[in-house]
Amino acid sequence: MSVIIDTGLRGYLKWLRRDQPGIYRKVAPVLAAKIPEAFSDREQSHALGVLMGLGDDAEPGASGASTDVADAANTGAASPSITGIIGNLVAAAGQVYLTKTQLDALKQVNNMQLQRVTAGLNPLDVSGLNFGIPTVNVGVAPKTLAAGGTLLIGGLLLVGAFMLLGSKHHRSA
Repeated sequence: MSVIIDTGLRGYLKWLRRDQPGIYRKVAPVLAAKIPEAFSDREQSHALGVLMGLGDDAEPGASGASTDVADAANTGAASPSITGIIGNLVAAAGQVYLTKTQLDALKQVNNMQLQRVTAGLNPLDVSGLNFGIPTVNVGVAPKTLAAGGTLLIGGLLLVGAFMLLGSKHHRSA
């Protein structure tokens, strides 16, 4: 695991993306719209355009490089109001996936990292796993979808066969 050297909100969001990818995917799309002051003008407009589907997702001069909210965030110190909004969003997303104990631990680790954002520092190189917080991954991987689809179709065929055999069995009785 590499140390994140970016400071402020950019560093924090890169840490969150690495440590809690599922929560990050839920929170990141909301950030540029909810706290535009946390992004530079050029990066903010580009991030908002990408998130809203209004622009292309490549940086000017970079072929195919996609802009991520973490990469568009400002470095340096952030205001307590910005970190408060982020803390609330992360806690709300965590409530869906974590137990009370895990959520309390997430809030503590998250608050510690957000204090560093307020001071304009890079995030500590810690993992939520060290504090008993499982990595939240939201969504279904394409391989799982393919396997799940095959199982679903097989299951439906099996149910259909049982229904067909059951109806024939009742008619003959």
